[in-house]
Formats: sequence, C-alpha cells, structure tokens
Amino acid sequence: MFVSLQRAAGARVSTTQSRCASLWTSSGRQFNSTPLVFGSAATGAGGAQGSRASSSTTQTESDQVTVSSRRLEDFIKAELSFYSQKQSATFTLDDIVQAATPAKVAKLVHEELPVSYAGRIHQIEKLPHFEGYPELAELHRIYSESFRELRMADPEQLDSFSEMLGRLRTRHKFVVPTLSMALQSIFKASFLNEESQRELDEWANAFMLGRCSTEMLTSHYSASASCDPAQICTGIVDTVCDPAQICVLAAETVREKLAIETLTIDVEKPAETIQFSCIPKYLRYILEELLQNAARATIENYPPEELVTRPIKVTVCADSRRVAIRISDKGGGITHGAADKIWSYLYSTKPKPLDRGLWSGSPLAGWGMGMPLTRLYARYLGGNFEIMNMPGIGVDSYLFLSRIDPGENMAAKSDAEND
Repeated sequence: MFVSLQRAAGARVSTTQSRCASLWTSSGRQFNSTPLVFGSAATGAGGAQGSRASSSTTQTESDQVTVSSRRLEDFIKAELSFYSQKQSATFTLDDIVQAATPAKVAKLVHEELPVSYAGRIHQIEKLPHFEGYPELAELHRIYSESFRELRMADPEQLDSFSEMLGRLRTRHKFVVPTLSMALQSIFKASFLNEESQRELDEWANAFMLGRCSTEMLTSHYSASASCDPAQICTGIVDTVCDPAQICVLAAETVREKLAIETLTIDVEKPAETIQFSCIPKYLRYILEELLQNAARATIENYPPEELVTRPIKVTVCADSRRVAIRISDKGGGITHGAADKIWSYLYSTKPKPLDRGLWSGSPLAGWGMGMPLTRLYARYLGGNFEIMNMPGIGVDSYLFLSRIDPGENMAAKSDAEND
C-alpha cells in the first residue's frame, strides 16, 4: 500500500538551490504582479545565506525584499523541499524548560516547527492518492498554510509572532480527530491486510510523535509569553506539580461529564504530598482519558444500582526516581481479541467514531486515538504506560513518570553562561 507517489516533488528537491538563488538575485526588482513584502526573517536555507542583514527588532527597507506572488510561491516550495529532508528534533521535558523566555521559545519554534511541519506534509504526500481523502487533503492544507506562515514570520517581533502562533494553534485544534477520520476512511476503503494495517499504524505513530512535540512547544510559547517578566518562568512546566491533586481534578471532570450519581471514583492520596516537575495540562489529559475508559466500561457492563459496588480507584505513590499512578476498575476487563488491538490507531472500543472528539479539546481526543496517544504522551513526558487486563473482572492501568529537577539544570546552565 505504501508506495511513494511519483511526484514532481522529486525534481523539485534538486532545484532548491537554484530557485532560492534566482529569487534572491532578483531581490532588487519590482515585479508587475501583486507584490508581497518578504522580510529578512523569512529567509530560508539553501541560497539565502547572508540575507539576514539586520539583527534589530525593527525592519528597515534594506531588510525587505519585494517579490511577486509567483516568485514567493516558488520560494516556499523550495523551502518545503529543503526542510522535508531535515531531521526533526525530539524535545524532552528538560529541553522545553531550558527555553524559559518568550524570545528563546520563539527562536526554537521558528527553527523547529518548519522542519516538523514539512516532514508531516511529506508524510501525507507519500500516501497513495491522498488527495482522494478529504480529511488527508485538509491536513495537507493545514500544515502547508502553517509552514508558509512560519517561514514568513519574524521571531524577533514577538507581538506579531504571538498573533501568528495563535492563528496556528486555532488552525491545528482539530488535527487529531481529523487524522482519526482519515485513518478510518483509508481502513474502510482499502481492505488492508495485516501487514498494511501495521504499516498504517506505524505511519500514524510517526505523524503523532511529531504532533506531540510541536503541540507542546507552541503551548509552551503561549504560556511563556504570558509570564510576568519579573519572575522566573517555566512555561507549561510546573516544578512543584502535585499528581494527586491532578488526579482529583481529572476525576471531578469525568464525573461531571458523565453525570451519573452512582458512579464512584476514589482517589487515594499519599500520606505525604508528592511534588515533581511535570506538565500538568498533559498529565490531566492522560488521566481523564484513562478514567473515561474505566467509567465507560463500568457503566456499559453493569446497571446503575451496581455501580456503587464497583468504584474506580486511583492510587498515587512515588519514590526518589519516579511517580506512579494506578487506575483500577471492575468494568469487566478487555476481551482477549480486543486486548491485542488496543494500541492500534485503527481500533476503538467506542461504537460511534468521534462521539466526543470534536468537543473535548483534548489532544488525545479522536476515535481510536486514546490508548496509543496515552502511551505516546506518557513516553514523551519521560515515563511509560502499561495495563494489566483481567478478562471478566477489570483493568489496572499504570502510569509511570520520571522525576527530574529542571530547576537544578537551569541553575547549572545559568552558572555556565556567567563563567
């Protein structure tokens, strides 16, 4: 199934250098068609060396290049070809914390997001006949538009850069449920064999790994931009995160959504408060997903009057190296046949695709996305996710998160820079 499409893109890669050179040698001309002002920050690789003439935060006429729409489109296509060949970086929790100011995060976003977005555009284009699937075509449009905006943006102009990233985050809000629909469309239309299903799952996992990285990075920028400049800012990272409290909040959210009085979710808090560095926003997303799975299994398999005798129990504990969270339910467990499929993006225990994907706002939302994305985000946060299934009884879900101290690393880095 996964045969690369024969595209003009192959020839386009080889002309990247010449197109960039052509664009910049014409930089002094005013073309007859509708002009677009292309600032120095939009300068790309492969022919744009030395064109960042000014490091100031205000652009002058000498920093700007006026080109035609056609020339600009040629340049963006050449940029896309160039960036799609670069290796996207994978950020750890510690890496995110190191970029603690809006200026540092803006620079990181401007450097890394085009690489990741170009890679995902290339991924979509590798799928045969992707244009025939409306959801894939929409994802291609979303990432292409965002790539263009990023390459036209100046990270030194923080106000305009923040506005651009706000538009980008709004545009990408429904990427996960859209991808979920695309995968289901491919699955239903292509009659995939077992090997092709595995390849499609690997494709989706690579796509979502990039999504994890860029979603966290743009979220970190938004949080950093709103920080008080007079205080130490860690963006989306909470260096004194209380996992038990996050469990309580997640449990309350799930109970409110389901609105079933007899549903019980008990959070067993540790004797002493646990604090560690984590991104509470994403930890809460993971916990809500797991609690909803446990609650739905319990509700669907047992009448309301029995729910009080089948509470969902949440246990939080920690040692010096990691934090552990266990969610136990008595919802009947996962059948043997289904247990082998829960890590697939092509499978879900929910009967109605996207029954909540478009309203939840969670980056884990989407039919078939919950379990594989929970594991992916757990690993991205420096941990792991495992389940213990007892068919006919219930499921124990285990979330393990590593304890790190970004504060010490930030202090060490600051001391090194001052030496």
